[in-house]
Amino acid sequence: MSLKDLTVVVVTYSRQRYVDRQVAYWTELGANLLILDGSPQAHPNRLQWEAFPNVVYVHSTTTYRDRHLMAADLVASKYAILLHDDEFLLNPGISKCVEKLDSDSTIDCVAGRAINFFYQDGNVYGQRIYQGFSNIEPDSDPGLERMEEFWNDQDGYVRHYTLFSIMRRDVFSKLLKQTFATEHTNPYAYEIRLHLVTPLQHRSFLLNELVWLRSGENDPVSIGGFDRSIRFSTWYLDEAHSKEVQQMIDDLAELVSKEGSQDVAKLRNEIAKLLDRYSIADRNRYVGTKKEVSPSILRKKYASLKSSARSLMGSMLPISLRSRVFGRGTTLLAAANEWQTHGVNVDTAEVARVSQIITKFHQQ
Repeated sequence: MSLKDLTVVVVTYSRQRYVDRQVAYWTELGANLLILDGSPQAHPNRLQWEAFPNVVYVHSTTTYRDRHLMAADLVASKYAILLHDDEFLLNPGISKCVEKLDSDSTIDCVAGRAINFFYQDGNVYGQRIYQGFSNIEPDSDPGLERMEEFWNDQDGYVRHYTLFSIMRRDVFSKLLKQTFATEHTNPYAYEIRLHLVTPLQHRSFLLNELVWLRSGENDPVSIGGFDRSIRFSTWYLDEAHSKEVQQMIDDLAELVSKEGSQDVAKLRNEIAKLLDRYSIADRNRYVGTKKEVSPSILRKKYASLKSSARSLMGSMLPISLRSRVFGRGTTLLAAANEWQTHGVNVDTAEVARVSQIITKFHQQ
């Protein structure tokens, strides 16, 4: 299936080799690629990419937030998806997501199953993540009831990540503008915002297809006031940020109310209750991941958590601790085969091809 109707949006900072990898990957698959690069210097290969009709490169030393707002206006294709600069989306999984959107006009966002991968000592290792993600059953209309159900995942977060789902262009543009409408001192507030405004206004769907390879190759980028080491719950429950937190809740309620007939006061109250519940639960199960914490202690805590909580904890760990806490585990291809045994559709040949791309990248 052609991917000409899809734009992959990569917001990047100072990872030029990984951007090269994205360009090579998506040029071969035929999807459109929009790169919003906030690095101090423009990418040295940008002029070469002008020969590729599917690649648009924008160098802008604006903020992370500003570049997402730019993306909301620059996407011109039928569908769009956000992707980190070191990650992969697998075909035919992404094609199945597009087919779902083409065939079902009631769905606006489609996500798939995921594996976390990392490279070490000549091998690409993988681990199934977000195993507990699910759809809302029975389905419900967008609104407060759907928001409540969407945040009723067994591990206390959301049922699936709409942040990294394929969306209709108008929905993608609107949700990004609502998500990044206000600047926040905590970077995870933007993810939380999107996972609130989406079920209030749109239906999302989780396909049983392997789609997303989440990278453990790099630590999250933290620059300036954009500090990814501070969890949302820590920020949200800190009295020092109470005014900003209240402003976020008020802002979300106003934005969603403008799009429909929902009552602002009720939206404000329900959003606050949900975020209180989530943040308190997250704080209670969270274990600090500073380097001085013993890996053996982390392993014990990790083993006691459910699958989605383990995935979330793993994403917070610095690279230096990940293999010591989790062990190297299984190969990427073996992890994909594990998904198959659990009923997930997997193109093992494509997984093997991407594994070779990753290996070659690190051996160069």
